[in-house]
Amino acid sequence: MGGQSTGTTIPLDLAVSHVTGAARFLADLPRRADELWVGFVPSPLASGRILSIDTAAARALPGVAAVLTAADLPAARRFGPLVEDEPVLAEEEVLYVGQPVAVIAAESLEILDQARALVELHLAETPAILSIEDALARQKFLGPEVRFQQGDAS
Repeated sequence: MGGQSTGTTIPLDLAVSHVTGAARFLADLPRRADELWVGFVPSPLASGRILSIDTAAARALPGVAAVLTAADLPAARRFGPLVEDEPVLAEEEVLYVGQPVAVIAAESLEILDQARALVELHLAETPAILSIEDALARQKFLGPEVRFQQGDAS
């Protein structure tokens, strides 16, 4: 196990560069001429059904390279570290305020902000689930049921 014992301090390899300011972050790098700004259109509701998403005006805005919704994504529309149960973009419903509903790529931050404002979300608000007890009573869960077990569980 590397000869380390419990309670021994193991220095982080980037610690010195972080505390001295020498570490380079993405924001420190020079921008490329062909770089695009990318951002999400967030859900304004904590819970709701998606009735429609109108992206036509945002797509037509000069300087917008792409506007994508879940319908534009290939089959792999979910992600997650152990179980791929988190939607990349909301599909039929929104589950929290700020959930990404659309993604936009634009030539500048200003154009990105203008395009975000042009996307029309038509949502039907549904009662938000704000406790575990409420989720259990309504049988409403995040993602499919997953069981991890080893050996004879009984």
